[in-house]
Amino acid sequence: MSNNSRLQSVIKYSLISEKAVRLQSEKQVLTLIVDKSTNKVEIAQACEAVLGLKVTAVNIVNVKGKTKNRGNRKGRRSDIKKAYITLPANTSLTDIETAVE
Repeated sequence: MSNNSRLQSVIKYSLISEKAVRLQSEKQVLTLIVDKSTNKVEIAQACEAVLGLKVTAVNIVNVKGKTKNRGNRKGRRSDIKKAYITLPANTSLTDIETAVE
C-alpha cells in the first residue's frame, strides 16, 4: 500500500457530539475517529496531507466498546480510537468545516 493511500485510510470520519462541537468552537480542537492501528505521527501527517490543516498537537484515546443485550443474547460494540487534533489559534471555523466535508 502506498504512503498516500495509507494516509487516506487513517481518518475514518469526524465525530459530532456536544463535547466535540464545544471543543471545536472554544479551543480549536477537531475530533476524529481514526484507524485503530495508527499512531500520533501518522494522524498528524494524514490531517496535513488529506485535510490540508496545520496541526499543533494530537491526543489519542482508545474507547472500549460497550456490552449490549438484545433479548437473551449478549453482544459487544466495536472498539474505536478517537483523535483530538489541536489546530493553531488563527484557524477559522469555516476552514475546519470545509476541510472535514
